[in-house]
Amino acid sequence: MGIDPGRIAAGGGSAGGHIALSSAIFDQFDDPKEDKKISSKPNALVLFNPAIDTASERNKERFGDRGREASPIRHLTAGLPPMLILHGKADSTVPFAEVEKFCAEAKKLGDQFELFGYEGATHGFFSPQHKHGLWYRETLQEMDRFLTKIGYLPDVPRSKLL
Repeated sequence: MGIDPGRIAAGGGSAGGHIALSSAIFDQFDDPKEDKKISSKPNALVLFNPAIDTASERNKERFGDRGREASPIRHLTAGLPPMLILHGKADSTVPFAEVEKFCAEAKKLGDQFELFGYEGATHGFFSPQHKHGLWYRETLQEMDRFLTKIGYLPDVPRSKLL
């Protein structure tokens, strides 16, 4: 079918970013009947405003006492796939400082990541509907650059795209 199981990227925004990141971090929820010959873990991540700390006090209502179990920052380990995080610096749903902390911890473990913060951008800033797509094209270009850099997309000269 032409699918390379060693080059699977997962991505998402907000809760979808949390799910994509969780798929790379958590093993305990794998199906015991899963075919272990082919990994279900992604080999790259592209995350937009991902929920990083579900154990924080502001998430208590959503997660109750189980927030720690689902919190990527509380289960961070070395060996995560290369990741790109695009995040609004004015995000009050998932504060930018939380993502910076996550990236600092991941860096200490030797994980490869890129973080782009967008001034004045709030939660969901990357959507084409948010502020008439103000950051939409830019975030897609960053995603393309990242996927090209890690070899998931061909490096096409800009002149060929015009």
